[in-house]
Amino acid sequence: MSSSTLVEQAKQGDPDAIASLINQSLQPKGITVNATLNRNFLTILAESETTPDQKSVTQSIEKGIGALKPQGIERIVIKGKASGQKSPAWRSLVELAQPAAEGIAADAKVRQWRGSGRARQALTWLKGTRDLLNTALLAGILLALLAGSRNLGPSREYWEYTVEGVEDGLFELTMQELGAQGWELASARRAVSGEGEYSEGLYEVIFRRPVTAAQARRNLKEAQASQATLAIEGSERLARLRLSSALRAQQFYRITEDRLASSFRELELSSLENDEDYTYSLTVINDRAAQVTAVGKQPGLRSYVGAVFVVGSSTEIIICSSEQPSQTAPPTPTLSGSTPQCAEGSQVAD
Repeated sequence: MSSSTLVEQAKQGDPDAIASLINQSLQPKGITVNATLNRNFLTILAESETTPDQKSVTQSIEKGIGALKPQGIERIVIKGKASGQKSPAWRSLVELAQPAAEGIAADAKVRQWRGSGRARQALTWLKGTRDLLNTALLAGILLALLAGSRNLGPSREYWEYTVEGVEDGLFELTMQELGAQGWELASARRAVSGEGEYSEGLYEVIFRRPVTAAQARRNLKEAQASQATLAIEGSERLARLRLSSALRAQQFYRITEDRLASSFRELELSSLENDEDYTYSLTVINDRAAQVTAVGKQPGLRSYVGAVFVVGSSTEIIICSSEQPSQTAPPTPTLSGSTPQCAEGSQVAD
């Protein structure tokens, strides 16, 4: 593609063309940028091996875009991060005023914040909003999502929700970014972390935006699947903890009674016999080995087996899991020398 064509496309607001032109000046410095456009909101991510300098990168991009005067772009968010980082280390907001007539240069105002910035009283957007709700976010977001997605009343409105933790200094910028993506404020509450001069303000915010009925159903299905996955992981984690407790109790029983317990009652763990998610069984293999199994009662759960081996004057334990969800206990672990090992078809539990 010729240089003149690239410039023309950039002037028309093409984000890829804009990024290509910016890269011509920044790549020799080891910085690469990518650009995305949402309505009149351009987001530019600058990335290098180390965090790029905020001031120089912002000034370079602002100067280049100011010369291009791309059509339809009113705001630019510039983010900088080091390669491998998940989140930007800094953000800059450039507001471009569209020229009133041809030949009049655009006026640009830049606001810059760092992720570790102190509280900033730029909350005019919220001054007219008095009903900041004390929302229990972790429990409430799923309920809000389900309620919004299942609302089949006369209004026929469907919503999707997102939760954000926003520092004081980034509040206005975050509101503008999400607003440009179609999100609107649903509820918020403010919290303060730290004490004295080290305290920082944080807003816990729920945003929502309208979606089609089909998208709402997809969101609901994804939320239900995510909730089911979390429930399975929680049940499996609890099973491993209970299995570990039973094996530790068996070790202690062997020390105090000079034999292995043959029932959960002897280990004072009768509650394992009435578990909702798993069926627990204890078996004495011989006078030097015993095992405890935890078999899932519902599909989707992994099953487990734990074993205690008497090795010399001490004991060794191991917990193994099925490689896939199973309603059958894994094979009994074996002892190789003085080291317990999981049998074929099972693996050491995390």
